[in-house]
Amino acid sequence: MQKDHKIKGLDNKKHILIYSAPVLVAKAFAFFLIPISTHYLSPQEFGILELMLTTVAIASTLISFGWDSTLTRYLSDKQNKMESNRWIVSVLTIRLSGHFLLLVFIYFLRMNLVKVIGLPLQYLPLLWLVLATTILADLVQTIQLVFRANQQSIAYAITAVSATLANFLCSLFALVVLKSGITGLVSAQIIAGLLTITFAIFRIRKQLKWSFPKFSYIKEALKFGTPLVPATIALSLTHWSDLLMLVHLLPEELALSEVGIYSVATKFSSILALVFVGFSTWWAPYAYSNYKRPNAQKKFGNILEFYFLILFLTAVPIILLSKEILELLTSSAYQRASFFVSLMTISSIVHMFGAYSAIGIGIYKKNHIKMIGGIGLSVLNIALNFFLITRYGTFGAIFATMFSYLGYGLYLQICSQKLFPIPIRWFSIALMSIFLASIILSLNLALFYRVILLIGGIFLSLICFPEKYRFLWKEVLKSIRYPNSDL
Repeated sequence: MQKDHKIKGLDNKKHILIYSAPVLVAKAFAFFLIPISTHYLSPQEFGILELMLTTVAIASTLISFGWDSTLTRYLSDKQNKMESNRWIVSVLTIRLSGHFLLLVFIYFLRMNLVKVIGLPLQYLPLLWLVLATTILADLVQTIQLVFRANQQSIAYAITAVSATLANFLCSLFALVVLKSGITGLVSAQIIAGLLTITFAIFRIRKQLKWSFPKFSYIKEALKFGTPLVPATIALSLTHWSDLLMLVHLLPEELALSEVGIYSVATKFSSILALVFVGFSTWWAPYAYSNYKRPNAQKKFGNILEFYFLILFLTAVPIILLSKEILELLTSSAYQRASFFVSLMTISSIVHMFGAYSAIGIGIYKKNHIKMIGGIGLSVLNIALNFFLITRYGTFGAIFATMFSYLGYGLYLQICSQKLFPIPIRWFSIALMSIFLASIILSLNLALFYRVILLIGGIFLSLICFPEKYRFLWKEVLKSIRYPNSDL
């Protein structure tokens, strides 16, 4: 057993807290980098950087072989320490091989890639810098995932905090002190990545020592993970196709600026992911380890309903106050993105809840379902983008993403519920989702009326899930009465 497992009284709630607290602080630094970047980078520069990051991310996913889901799924089943370590080394071998293929892939297609994303050849050196940051970040994430899969929450949190803080401080120095633009920003992130990977390897050195990859594990990992690649690419391709079609379908003088504003709106809507970083890292290993227990489905249903409730309560103020948030945190060039932020927040909820609640697909290792759904998502998104962007511009790209995620989420839910039925009150979730969509129309109202709508959203959630509030109240009282007891 790993060290974290020996901590007395370390139950599931404490694992979530240990995942959430330090990682939330670190992720907050990354989020705060967004408004700083918008003051030192123009929308055009932001658009160029986002196009390159997304392009390299898709190329990286192409040769990822589903390593993240594979490691999480199989390490949850391994009780023998030596076998677990051999699984880790086997997956690392896959990742290093994938990075080599990525370098070869980018080298031979570098000219075409720059042209496809609609940028001049002068940006080719920047593409190599972005590639380096992507590889370093991927290696760090692989080691973090080992800690997560083994439920070594403290080791995971320390590594995550170190990675994000190093990236934030180096980026801040490049932007504010050196004022070196996007080239300096990406170079600073490479330095941060080198520092972080050194620290991460030091943390995991004992698990790598005297362990060698096992061919049968590599074969099994590829068999499980490869069908996930189309689904993962599809999710990345959804964002990438939005950016590419904005570049190629909008007038040239507007394209990169619109891409930059769209990207900033996407990053602000990621506040939801920031809030739920602890849950997202804890949920899959927990579900895979406990799905055979009595009443697991009922318990999973309660967890997912509570998850949606917190998503809803987080999204309502983001949507209603998006105008004020952007005015406070960004320069004037980005402030018209408030409506984009609201729509993308709803899109994020559809994606996040749809992905995490369809846990039955992973439990029964039916990853071909995600592959089929991912292909369908890509085709639908590209078709909608082509139809909507030509008519509605950036709004069309956002609506295309939202409708595509909705279709993908519904497909995963239907398949997952057939495999592993989880009782969820879908009517209440649908009612709250309709409320979220309707309040977007209120963005031009005075702040007073939007605050009233915010209160109305809280009352609606109280009506839909009253027992969840009673649970929260009991936990608060318990913490006050017994502050030193286990949660």
